[in-house]
Amino acid sequence: TAPLPLRSIRYLPAFDETRGFGVVAWSPDGTRLVGGLFSPTTFEEGVVVYSLVTSKYERVTGSGYPVAWFPDGRRVLYRDKNRLMTVDVETKNAQPVLDNLGVGAGSLALARDGRTLLAVRSDNQADIWMLGAPETIADTPSGH
Repeated sequence: TAPLPLRSIRYLPAFDETRGFGVVAWSPDGTRLVGGLFSPTTFEEGVVVYSLVTSKYERVTGSGYPVAWFPDGRRVLYRDKNRLMTVDVETKNAQPVLDNLGVGAGSLALARDGRTLLAVRSDNQADIWMLGAPETIADTPSGH
């Protein structure tokens, strides 16, 4: 295969003067990044989205850690303590997906279909969870 062409590197700005941004995943359309904030000594809870179009950050939750974008490009799966949640990045409406991940659930990976989740437990076992049909985790109409 041919070598990749040389490109310029675009650095993301810091979130503020004391915190940086740790990227977890690209949005399906490639225009946004989801991640969390960190300082030299800590990782701060909360889901943060960076827009490559506007070059701005937006905090969409005050707790939890992002896992992945759903295929719709509007919702993010995140872990909040021992629960799995989704948040609509436009409305900031959060909904529970799974109330109890179980003891030792660590590394999480969402399949491209947005319905299958791999959870690796600290006892070196892995579970694959079916999150349900898309309508069971669909957005709740706003204002209801």
